[in-house]
Amino acid sequence: MMKSVMPPPLAAKLFILSIVFLPHLFQYMTPLSGFTYGDCFLILSGMFFLFSGAAKIERKLFVLVAYVVTLTVVLQMGGSLTRITTSIHYLAYLFMAMLMPKLTTYKAYFIDIYCKATLVSAGLMVVQTIALQKAGICIPGVLTFLPLTDDGMYNYTEAVMYHNSGRCMSFFGEPSHYAVYVLPFLVMKLISNNGVAKKDLLQAVFVTVSLIMCASFTGILSAIIVWGLSVTILALNRKLSITYILLIAIAGAACAYVMLYSSGGDYLSNEDIYERQSQGRFSGFSILDIANPSDTALLFGYGMNDIADLIYLPGWPRLLYYYGIVGSIIYVLTLLTCTHRKTVSVLMLFLLGILMVGSEINFGCYFVLYMFCIYSTRDIPIFAKY
Repeated sequence: MMKSVMPPPLAAKLFILSIVFLPHLFQYMTPLSGFTYGDCFLILSGMFFLFSGAAKIERKLFVLVAYVVTLTVVLQMGGSLTRITTSIHYLAYLFMAMLMPKLTTYKAYFIDIYCKATLVSAGLMVVQTIALQKAGICIPGVLTFLPLTDDGMYNYTEAVMYHNSGRCMSFFGEPSHYAVYVLPFLVMKLISNNGVAKKDLLQAVFVTVSLIMCASFTGILSAIIVWGLSVTILALNRKLSITYILLIAIAGAACAYVMLYSSGGDYLSNEDIYERQSQGRFSGFSILDIANPSDTALLFGYGMNDIADLIYLPGWPRLLYYYGIVGSIIYVLTLLTCTHRKTVSVLMLFLLGILMVGSEINFGCYFVLYMFCIYSTRDIPIFAKY
């Protein structure tokens, strides 16, 4: 007899929907400075879930939250914090993450909704790319008649053709944001201790092709790592069949075709763009030379100050700049405690760490999605038992 899956109550359902669609709704700004409609939906649904009595606070995040609060208060009192709203915004995300463990009771609903949202987003990416290349038509992925967080998105064609070099963005603000959103899907579909179903494999191929179309360097490199891990784990679990190998070969051929005959492939093979992207993404690792921090700042950080005019900082150097050596260690150890050994949650955290090399994912709205992906996969083993 099949085990029935308990449907989520309204409070849990709304909270899960707010997590899944936070990155989509993040494009739309509210009258509250710095807060989007996605943020409002997330916070209101999280509060509804908390006061419904179903929530249980995750104590493992207390030390990290206490550190961020203390650092923010001290720097604000000393006049060293340029924008306290950034810290408040991130603390709101951390608090929402603290409500997630009990929500994993309904992880089947989350995975179902997230996977459907990913496939729809991937479908739009494919349609946008084909329409742009074959007919010169730029299909908007946002509602341009609503207030947007990025003013450049109002002229969507210009945003795609000039600001993003002809790369489509699906429902998101940048091609890289699309890549960050769909990558957990590949982990869910390809990493299993019991083999990979053909349907899951074909869906993973479809999403991978869409990743190549969006031409995100960080996204494609991460996807290659996930596929490599999948093959390795299947081999270790003795689930690597001839059919799977054949399907991977076909998938590789399809991806190669897209690389050769799409604007995304042209973008990825352009040496000037590659060099410019590499310099932009990795120049942030020289932040210590540029900032020349004092011993106190090196240990405890500068807080969440706005540094956009100084240099672009991806996740790892941004973490060090914001929270210092002490805060960075607390941050990493805290996230490690949120995983369970030998489960897919470890790989989700590993994926987050990879993306932090080239993006600031750990300090944006995608952090909320990835935290729930980590919590939702803590009971999914990686290796089979013999």
